Amino acid sequence: TKGVDIVTGGGPGLMEAANLGAKEGSNNSRSFGLHIELPFETDTNLHLDVKYHHRRFSSRLDEFMRISHAVVVTPGGIGTLLELFYTWQLMQVNHIPQRPLILLGSMWEPLLKWMEDYPLKRSLMDQKDFNSIILVRSVDEVVEKLQPHIEEFYIKHGLENPAPFVAPTP
Repeated sequence: TKGVDIVTGGGPGLMEAANLGAKEGSNNSRSFGLHIELPFETDTNLHLDVKYHHRRFSSRLDEFMRISHAVVVTPGGIGTLLELFYTWQLMQVNHIPQRPLILLGSMWEPLLKWMEDYPLKRSLMDQKDFNSIILVRSVDEVVEKLQPHIEEFYIKHGLENPAPFVAPTP
């Protein structure tokens, strides 16, 4: 069976956990890291099959968009927000194909509430753009939301149907 490739920033924490999950979960999944050169960041984590190094956030963001077919946003800081809003805006203006844009965890609820209360209610964004965000509370829900898109990807590209995508066990 085929695997599901995982693309992260290649750093520590949740990025490293996702890359490790790709390596342990299936020998048919590849683990990608898109490293950014920063004065306070270390080298990439040790769980990467493919590493891309970027000097600028702009090229890194474009690389994320080029090789990703779905985006799962986990709790993070300013860089995570940049990636979220960049993806969302590119989908809004059709610069990239629509793809699942999933926010994982309760951290995102206040942000979505603000987006609804201000930009949406003031007609600064369309309802369809707001609705393109999928909020979930668990990894199992991420898997549930991604499964139809994974199957569609395999069919569209004439690949062998994958085994069901399952959440990693803790």
